[in-house]
Amino acid sequence: MNINSIMLGLEGVTGLEVEEDSYTGDKDEYIVFDYADVRGELFGNDESIIETASMIINITLIKRKPGKNETNYHGIAVNVARYLAEYNASGISYGVFSEKLTDQDEVRHLVFECKFTKEVEENA
Repeated sequence: MNINSIMLGLEGVTGLEVEEDSYTGDKDEYIVFDYADVRGELFGNDESIIETASMIINITLIKRKPGKNETNYHGIAVNVARYLAEYNASGISYGVFSEKLTDQDEVRHLVFECKFTKEVEENA
């Protein structure tokens, strides 16, 4: 199951660059997604009828000190969750983690987990 096009669509929702596996760009704020697992869920005649892809989506944002522009992480989280739900993702959950980057900035990570399930097409 390949859902890269759905994941890459997050750029239009957030305005952040999106890449699979690791980020190679030069922006401070970006999204990286990974396939945690892809497996058959329902079988018939020893063939998978339904497949599920478990996804991890890491959003890296800069948490700036007062007086500097800061990305609205809550707005991004809501928009991403709504976008994933539009594509029938299930089990959507996320956590927010912060870490010190410099004296001026901290990194805020939003980590989403979700699953996409679809019927396997014959001869696909």
